[in-house]
Amino acid sequence: MIGTLCCGLYEHRSLQIENTGSQMYMTLSFAPRTEIMWSQNDEFMALAFFHSSIKFARNPSGAVDSLELHYGGDGKNIIKAIRKR
Repeated sequence: MIGTLCCGLYEHRSLQIENTGSQMYMTLSFAPRTEIMWSQNDEFMALAFFHSSIKFARNPSGAVDSLELHYGGDGKNIIKAIRKR
């Protein structure tokens, strides 16, 4: 399940994705914890954080290794982050 495969810390601005049972959350160093909801394969929505979407990227072995956080709804605001090991 993507929920457990994508959890962890990401390198940009201390971005953290966490799974607490049936809910997933995103936390940024400059923003409070925000619930994220599954949208489609490897993509989540965080509507409470500037109508954001998160797309997780996988490496050739299928492990989640990075993400793109799109926020603001205009397609111009993107945070790219590599998953910390």
